[in-house]
Amino acid sequence: MPRKKENVETVPYFVLARKKKGECPSVKERLQKERPREMSVPEKEILCLMLPECPELPYPLQELPMAYGPAAREYRIPDDKREEVLQAVCPFALCPDLEEEMYDIHEDKFFMVRDFRVIRERGRNMLVSPYYPISGGMIVDWVPKEHAKDNFYTKEAKKA
Repeated sequence: MPRKKENVETVPYFVLARKKKGECPSVKERLQKERPREMSVPEKEILCLMLPECPELPYPLQELPMAYGPAAREYRIPDDKREEVLQAVCPFALCPDLEEEMYDIHEDKFFMVRDFRVIRERGRNMLVSPYYPISGGMIVDWVPKEHAKDNFYTKEAKKA
């Protein structure tokens, strides 16, 4: 099941503005104001460029109610398979470690990678933060702990 990272394809990079907190509204503030019909559409579009369509994982899917938009479908992954699944669905050559602490820029909170979720959308298995149902943080919204002081903001992603 794990993908071989040595055969990673090159994909376009996307440029995001990096601003200090307070210089622009947070994602949560924008979500409350705009109330989207579907959670994380730009992030899903980015992941669709990075990930080919693929078969479902061999784990049960359950409905995941969302704060905005329709429910997502989330895999129920056994604890002893989480490392294997993380390696398989991570779209980046450098995959975070299960014991690494990351920062979700949507929720403005830290989390342990081991608490990740995997959803099934658009024919793909997508890695999301534990806060995904609240504020829509996907793997493209995770930043290392040391960058938590910054606020990443963009109204649109563009090819670099």
